[in-house]
Amino acid sequence: MSQKYEYVNQPKHYQGNGMAAIDVIRAYDLNFALGNVIKYTLRAGRKPDEDAVKDLEKALWYLQNELDAARSLAVKNSNQEAADSVSFQDGLNLFAAREATGAWGGVVVPPSQDELDAILNPERDD
Repeated sequence: MSQKYEYVNQPKHYQGNGMAAIDVIRAYDLNFALGNVIKYTLRAGRKPDEDAVKDLEKALWYLQNELDAARSLAVKNSNQEAADSVSFQDGLNLFAAREATGAWGGVVVPPSQDELDAILNPERDD
């Protein structure tokens, strides 16, 4: 009688050298995506009736997902830092300049102080 492979309770494809994939993931306090990178990498080629390619593709997908999220957060943080460094008055000046020039969709070269003054304080010929 052959022994049935255990797929749920400590399966062999997640065990190695006395450690389980879950122990490594917990030891490093990894999030879901990075935990899956570790899990699929460690079990690649070890699960019965599956080759390593599918698991490695899954690991790569989760790693790319995590990399995209990290890049997005870095851009968001960089944009927030830049926004925090601009004074309210500078923001209003830039807004007024864009309104006056219709430059909302393209690259804007910041106006000179004289140009800003002319935009913000137009001379009236009433």
